[in-house]
Amino acid sequence: MSQAQHQLQLHQQQQEPMFARERAWEAKLEDIDGFVKRSLTREPLQVVYLRSAHASGKSTTLLVHIMRAFRKASQGGIPQNIPRLIYVLPRHAELTFVVDYLTEMADDLLVLISFEDFDRPEFPFAICTYEEFISNIHTIPNLAVTTTIMADVELRASVAGEIFFGQLKELIQGEDTPIHNVLLMSPHCSKRTTQAFENVVGRVQDIVVPDINPEPDIRYLSTDNQRDRILRAVNCVLNHDAECKIVISTSRPIYIRRIESTNPMYIFASNLGLLKGTINEARVLVLDPEVGISAPMPNLRLLLSEGVSEAVLFDTLTSQLVQRKRMLTKQEFDQEWSWALKTTDHKTVSILTCLTKAKLNHVNSTGDPWGPAWNLHLPWLTLRIFSVWSDRATWELPIRSPPDHFAFEETIRRLTVMGLLIKGDGENPYGYQLTNLGYGVLSTMDAIPIFRENLHAAYLVAVVKDGKQSTKVDRVLLRMAAISAYGIRNFCAIEEGTNPTVSQIRDRCEGIGRKLCEKGGLWTALGIYLKGVEDNEFISGDEMMYRDWQCLNIGIGRQVVALVFSLEQSFNVPQAINLTEATMLNNDEVVAVERALMWAWVYRVVNIKCQSFDTFDMSSLRDVFVDEDIELLDVHGTRMKPENRELGTFFAIYNGLEQTNGPNGEKKIQAFDLTFIPQHRYEDVGERFGLEWPSAIITAYPPH
Repeated sequence: MSQAQHQLQLHQQQQEPMFARERAWEAKLEDIDGFVKRSLTREPLQVVYLRSAHASGKSTTLLVHIMRAFRKASQGGIPQNIPRLIYVLPRHAELTFVVDYLTEMADDLLVLISFEDFDRPEFPFAICTYEEFISNIHTIPNLAVTTTIMADVELRASVAGEIFFGQLKELIQGEDTPIHNVLLMSPHCSKRTTQAFENVVGRVQDIVVPDINPEPDIRYLSTDNQRDRILRAVNCVLNHDAECKIVISTSRPIYIRRIESTNPMYIFASNLGLLKGTINEARVLVLDPEVGISAPMPNLRLLLSEGVSEAVLFDTLTSQLVQRKRMLTKQEFDQEWSWALKTTDHKTVSILTCLTKAKLNHVNSTGDPWGPAWNLHLPWLTLRIFSVWSDRATWELPIRSPPDHFAFEETIRRLTVMGLLIKGDGENPYGYQLTNLGYGVLSTMDAIPIFRENLHAAYLVAVVKDGKQSTKVDRVLLRMAAISAYGIRNFCAIEEGTNPTVSQIRDRCEGIGRKLCEKGGLWTALGIYLKGVEDNEFISGDEMMYRDWQCLNIGIGRQVVALVFSLEQSFNVPQAINLTEATMLNNDEVVAVERALMWAWVYRVVNIKCQSFDTFDMSSLRDVFVDEDIELLDVHGTRMKPENRELGTFFAIYNGLEQTNGPNGEKKIQAFDLTFIPQHRYEDVGERFGLEWPSAIITAYPPH
């Protein structure tokens, strides 16, 4: 062998990792085994944070290694005395792949695992989700054996994740806790998590596994005609490889329908439980970036990321939840690219991104992005926190530190004004408790996922549950709640450029919605829904119906019908033979509905000036934009009504806010799906709080 060949061989050996990628953690085997030994010998409590890259074996080979060590140490022992190991994952989607791995590679361990209960001695191991841990937490203090918790730290915080880590932190603080060791695991560094546990144990031990994953082979699409280029790339791969699979990460998948030769399959947060089956069936898997997951997918050939996500985020200018685009973080890109690391052969996977190389090099890097818990789900999170810890002041809550304390405090204040929270008194003057209405909203959100995204729709359901109005009002509120939850404009919209008159819109309505069509929004959508039911439009196999000015989503209509049916069964609302007649309201009942709408959206109101046409959000006093051409509310006609012109302004609640681009590229906030509310309805606010409208709802965020 020549000297040059010898040097090349040495160089290649130096380049090759000492461990297989799926066992990269073996580089820190001594530290890991030390943790296991301490877990088995009842040494003082410790918390360890293991950071290891994607596809490095944390939930597969490492899990099996630790489980076998526990099993070996306890062989021959009495079941009641065998140390317990509980592995907690964020969601069922992740758990199913862990079970698949254990079934294939360690079926002898599988029979020792409980997926339901923690306190069954015959099962020394348990695997569960955050939510399942929360449901079974009452059994843990009763465990008579040493218990070790392994837990994945999700990248983007969920509501379940915040409650889980708060309760785990609280558990290990107990004097007689059976939990002696905690192993936290993730590819990223969550400082919020580390700091939370350091407040309890003093120091969290770091185990950082070297990243031996290959650098991803990323190709950058030019900025022009990107979606056409995406389709060409996808069709090219599909046409040249009959066995290949493709993953596309996008928030706007409608253009994907133009893919040739196969039907793409879609995964959103709402159907994440179908991921495993979809991976097996789909050639093209389209994934919402908000899902935040990667999984083994055989024969993956192309991985495509648009690099942005459309999400509902807490907007610091308006202190409102606003739908807008956000750039993915570096850690989210790593998570997306890890699909390539988990396939049959990572070398055969091409990765395309719509970002330029310069943009990609400057994306934000954080192990603690806000996540849905502190954005879209912030109201749900706040209610859940105080359903668990109603006896705590906000600064005493055991949860990880909020990424924005002021946003959390503002949400508490708003839920209190809405009558969902009440400040404590007596021995607990600083805590908050849920009211009956608050529990109604929370139970609705917990039971029906779509309401977690719409506090206001859940409020209407809770009003029905409270049972203080007529059956007709209940029927109307439940239908409005369902339509609002799915989105008015998603259900029925005005075709661009048609500009229908109020009379033309009324012709497509029925019942009370037809009568009150000029109020727009929820009233008009209800009328369109009632006519659709009467004409049997929602039992057809169609997905969309285009007629004159109207764009009607039949598929969503069917989902609204199903949701209404389920809700009415839950609240024992009698089924109506003639739905139009059964929802026709008298004047007092209209007032009852408008009062419920006013309180449900009390913080989501636009003030529209009659003379200047200025429009602003009442809570933040920030300018917003309303596109009158696409609103079911006749904004111009409402502006011209004598009673509104006399006052100089009118109010409308909005079902959503969206960041859009103005004609010169400037960012604007657009309020959409407007429903007119008479101004005198807001007198209720002053009567309840002694502070006149709108002073009672002016935001305290951002702090001045």
